[in-house]
Amino acid sequence: MSWSSKIFRESGLTRFQLLGGLLVLLISMVCYSFSGFLLDDTLHLAQISTSQGPGSLTYSIEPDKLDIHLLRGDEPIRFEYLRPLASLSMQVDHMVFGLRPFGFHLINTLLHLVNVCLVFVLGRRLDLSPGPAWATAVMWGVSIPAGLAAGWISGRSEILAATFVLAAIFAVQRHGESGARRWLAAASLLLVLGTLAKETAAVGPVLIMIFLLLTRGQRTTGASPSLLRPGAQLVLWGPVIAGLALRGILVGLPRIPEPYFQPPVSPSTAYAMLLKAVVYLLGALSGLPVIPFIQVEALQKHWAAPVIVALFAAAGVWILFRFIPKSKGLLLLAWFQIALIPALFVMAFSFYLYLPLVGICWMFGLAWQKNRPLLIRSWMMWLATVGILTNVALGASLIHLGSRARGAQDFMEAILESGGVEDMVILDAPFWSYSLPVTARLHDPSLSFRTHFLNFSPLLKPGTPSLATWTGERVFEIAIPGRRFFSSPIERFFLFGHDPCRGGVRSRAFSMECLGQSGDNPRPAALRVTLDRSAADPRLVLLQFDGWRVHRLYPPTDAGRPVPPSQ
Repeated sequence: MSWSSKIFRESGLTRFQLLGGLLVLLISMVCYSFSGFLLDDTLHLAQISTSQGPGSLTYSIEPDKLDIHLLRGDEPIRFEYLRPLASLSMQVDHMVFGLRPFGFHLINTLLHLVNVCLVFVLGRRLDLSPGPAWATAVMWGVSIPAGLAAGWISGRSEILAATFVLAAIFAVQRHGESGARRWLAAASLLLVLGTLAKETAAVGPVLIMIFLLLTRGQRTTGASPSLLRPGAQLVLWGPVIAGLALRGILVGLPRIPEPYFQPPVSPSTAYAMLLKAVVYLLGALSGLPVIPFIQVEALQKHWAAPVIVALFAAAGVWILFRFIPKSKGLLLLAWFQIALIPALFVMAFSFYLYLPLVGICWMFGLAWQKNRPLLIRSWMMWLATVGILTNVALGASLIHLGSRARGAQDFMEAILESGGVEDMVILDAPFWSYSLPVTARLHDPSLSFRTHFLNFSPLLKPGTPSLATWTGERVFEIAIPGRRFFSSPIERFFLFGHDPCRGGVRSRAFSMECLGQSGDNPRPAALRVTLDRSAADPRLVLLQFDGWRVHRLYPPTDAGRPVPPSQ
């Protein structure tokens, strides 16, 4: 019997079901695979591709080292994480694929497909028939949270953590079926590996206990009652706790800055956490994306809005509970909420539903298998359709964004290849330009020059360029267009950087000072840049973004004098 025939026989699926489901999954992910880097992917990759030794296994974004200068008026956001397995996997990708995004996306997609298969296998152990178990796994696999986690290269940590947690649950199940201690040892090791991929995998032992309770009493796949005893639980919890404790001793607790970290330090923030959980639940039941910041902050301003959201979420749960055993429904709802707990302390993002959403999807699978009601089938079809269309649309928009930025990418690549440059200053770079593959190369310490991103009012997408006025052969001033700074919380969060007005900036090529500041007006009116080069020295390159087009302001394109940007 061939290996493919064995897979079909043991899965219980027909070739049409298995291949059709895989095709749907690939359609949902294909656009992400051909898109570029996203948000802070390049900042992460810059750390991975340029660091050596153990320090390269940490996730660290240090604005001072990245030379990104933003006039934001507060301290730059600095991230320090220790996720060695996620970082190591990206280092391997970098060794194989370089800075070609397709390779990173390919590995993310393959890991996600592994998780889909694990969700299917575990669904079968919940006594789901092959059809409902596969439909549930595919519905989860094409969901918006799954697409965002797989389509965002930095989502590797989320995917890997889920892989190890789901595999640990499978290992515990195998131990319950066979009694072999090696499976319990494997589960313990997998949980530790999960926490090394992302610390949120520490909830894994609780999810294992929930799954054991879900399968208790089943004749074929039911877990042994001994697994619920303290000794077995210690085998699962002990290494995870020890690993987190050792991590704290060696490197300290992760320094998580605001606004990313949002602990419940007041009644208002505690209420926001509770409201966030309800919003996540509604997002899981409706298939709609959870938008950062907006939903919780907006709902808090109107007393009726949280009530409406809570009623819709409660109605969805009540409908599902009509078709499944109440005990299993409560346990799967507990899976969702417990897996979600780490996400409640940080900013709201849809991809944080990656692992929690598994519990809700299994609820749909149980409801479908029991009665096959038209309501449940239609609901699942809606969730799958919304997920596919949204992921395809998002992936296509990222491909379009990359094509728009290709001119700027080629322009900077040409400068890299020309040689002889010691310093590069880039004005008004939209945040998306930080994610261009060339940007990671600009931070490579092997290069003979440094790159400074100097932004007055940067946007997530290209905006009106700042007004650059030359006041001398080596002096120019930059004024804010319309005095517009950061227009949304997401921009304020993601735009890492050091404020040049705090202590100024001095490099080998230029110095900067802020103009027009006062006690009543802490924001500068303009920025004066003094070049240390003569007007014709090619070792300094000064560029400015105007939309996605890049103008060279320095060295001059005419003989003798710097050429101001076209207005």
